[in-house]
Amino acid sequence: MGFQNEMYKIMTSNNHIMLNVTFLIFLLTLVVMVIKFMINVFEMKINNKEKVIFLVSTFISVLTARLMVPIPILYRVICTIIITILVFFILKQNIEKSIISSSITNTILLIGEVLFSKILRFINSQNNIFNTLNSNLNFIIFSLIILFSLIVLIAIVNFIFKKFNLKINIRNNLSSKERNIIIFKSIFCMCIIFLTALELFYFKNYMLTVLVIGSIIVLESYCIKDISNINKIEESNIKIEALKEHVKNLNIMYDDIRSFKHDFSNIVQALGGYIVTENIEGLKEMYARLLVEIKQVNNMELLNPEIINNPAIYNILNSKYCKADSYNINMNIEVLIDLNELNINTLDLCRILGILLDNAIEAAKECDKKEISVRFIKDFKVDRNLIIVENTYKNLDVDISKIFDKEYTSKSEKKSHGLGLWRVKKILDRNTNLNLYSYKGNRFVQQLEVYNSMSNIKIEAEQKV
Repeated sequence: MGFQNEMYKIMTSNNHIMLNVTFLIFLLTLVVMVIKFMINVFEMKINNKEKVIFLVSTFISVLTARLMVPIPILYRVICTIIITILVFFILKQNIEKSIISSSITNTILLIGEVLFSKILRFINSQNNIFNTLNSNLNFIIFSLIILFSLIVLIAIVNFIFKKFNLKINIRNNLSSKERNIIIFKSIFCMCIIFLTALELFYFKNYMLTVLVIGSIIVLESYCIKDISNINKIEESNIKIEALKEHVKNLNIMYDDIRSFKHDFSNIVQALGGYIVTENIEGLKEMYARLLVEIKQVNNMELLNPEIINNPAIYNILNSKYCKADSYNINMNIEVLIDLNELNINTLDLCRILGILLDNAIEAAKECDKKEISVRFIKDFKVDRNLIIVENTYKNLDVDISKIFDKEYTSKSEKKSHGLGLWRVKKILDRNTNLNLYSYKGNRFVQQLEVYNSMSNIKIEAEQKV
């Protein structure tokens, strides 16, 4: 308890006000730089409100832990656990990204803390700097030097990552097996690193200290590389599946074009017959049928991985297109944005889009005019992206106000329906930048609104309506 008592005396003493203020400023600066590093390197998409809450919570938690925990290694372990929890609950990142971002950041700080502590102790052993000061001042001055050194270290690391555009990107739609592997390896590596660092405090051989720190850096690099490889392998598998689907679409489109080319002369002769006999109605009917066939070929061209540049979304759209085609539903797809820049978890978007398209297909297949339209567009006025699903529908009495209720459905079969939009509502509730606006007219419309920076969009959306 001696450490806590000394720190408490220093923090409450009127004789060291400037040192205390400097300590708090340094600690706050370090927390700000660490948060900036985590957000940039791990590509966390968060709004300003979440940043502020996370900053205040982290600062208070770290300061409390610093005053209460005397052992540096134990203090850093507690900080890792605290920041992991805060990233998960406040920044709403998945559990694996929360663990990895907190672990890597605190490992960098741990290495710096051990290294700078050793350097200071070596300098002090040669010059007796701290021994000439008041014992109370030793704590705060030592802490200030360490904090300042960590600020410089984080600034250098952040500069290096930014200079070489280094990112640690973890996909949101990892399988359970991949997620468990990443979490296990991260925790295992962190345990080894913390235990090794604990021994460093008892080493008097400085060359051995350097070797151990080098080993820690190598182990951490291996952990990061291994996690990145798992991520890249799964991304490659998704892209391969997307390319397989695209090749299948190209084969279908090629067969349609060959068939159209084969029948071209017959089509021209048939059109000529209508023209010669001045049968305008027959000419209009054939023209309408030709437009449908041409539109189907054009739609297949839009199912292109270069246009739909997110493999997960591509597979969703492709599978739903094939499903709609099996019911003779004309499905038009229009993508006018970069899908990788959408401010939404990819897994959440795939779930929402899949449910909306399934509902649209179920409704359209009952109509005489079977049509579905899917559009991805940018709304520059409000800084948001819109995903609009429109479909023809037969049940004009559907109650818009109840469609999100659990087990509400307009279908006769109640047991297997009524949960889709209820699940969508749960996803919307945990994402402050999402809103789903539904309305009906000539077509039933579901408009998913993905805001880029606004945290209070649901209130604004209600006021707009």
